[in-house]
Amino acid sequence: MLYRLPAFLLPGLVVSYHWWRHRGDGRAYPVPLDVALTVPFLLDTLGNALGLFDSLDHFDSVMHTLNWAVLCAGVTLTWARGRFGRGAQFGYHIIAGAGFGAIASVLWEAMEYAIMQAGVVGLNLTYGNTITDLLFSTAGGASGAWWAARRAASHPTG
Repeated sequence: MLYRLPAFLLPGLVVSYHWWRHRGDGRAYPVPLDVALTVPFLLDTLGNALGLFDSLDHFDSVMHTLNWAVLCAGVTLTWARGRFGRGAQFGYHIIAGAGFGAIASVLWEAMEYAIMQAGVVGLNLTYGNTITDLLFSTAGGASGAWWAARRAASHPTG
């Protein structure tokens, strides 16, 4: 967790700092984006602190699905806020949100691999684990983007 701590803190700070720097432009605080960038890290930290990744079968897969659903839902809601129409826009937001999730998941797995190559032990990373993580993360991301696009379509003002 020591290696992950800076990476886990940074996203939430970036959103808050960016909004604070640009607060004069009249935009509301981006709550969905802030939640999307903090809750998954909080849940991961909690799961590690309680030893759930090691003690419960498939906990890692559940967390990949849930965390990427939260992340992609928040990002999709942020993109869709105030700009949502019907038809093609709905599909665009699902594809964009799910695509973001897939790309972010690949980058996350690459970061884990780099950490493992740096000599950090105990990560239990295997080829099978990486593929499973990518599949569950992408499925969670697509589900979160779909949910957010439906929500944004039914509440076009955010």
